[in-house]
Amino acid sequence: LPVSTYDNNAASEVNQASILGPAVDLENYGLNCYPHDENSLDCSDDCSSIVPLPVGCDKSYCTRSWCYVDPENCRVKNDRSIYREGRYYSYASCGELDRFTVYQRLLQLKGKTFRVGYNSNSGGWKGSYNSDSHFAINDGWTGPTVEF
Repeated sequence: LPVSTYDNNAASEVNQASILGPAVDLENYGLNCYPHDENSLDCSDDCSSIVPLPVGCDKSYCTRSWCYVDPENCRVKNDRSIYREGRYYSYASCGELDRFTVYQRLLQLKGKTFRVGYNSNSGGWKGSYNSDSHFAINDGWTGPTVEF
């Protein structure tokens, strides 16, 4: 189906073109199993040679096939599209792993600070400890800290 069949919002198409880039075929974007994102702006940024690999640089989703699906009739994993309102996409329906969701979640964590209790015991005198419990989620942890 052409884009106009399921997305009559012209402004939405303009926004998609600015986000995805001019090399993406919006007319057929998401139709049939195909690596629709391989020519997108995000996938053209090759950071894969940087060591260690920066957060948000796993672009393995770029070469994986996916398609839009009807979530009511699709029995495999699918998620709501961030590019087309009311649409759902699935890598699983094309026999692929969904690396796009992982990529998006990593981008959301970029620049954030995490507070982690590292429950350990290396012989008693170096172990981390929380008097409330081993699984406490509070500021009661004592002992060594680990930088990630």
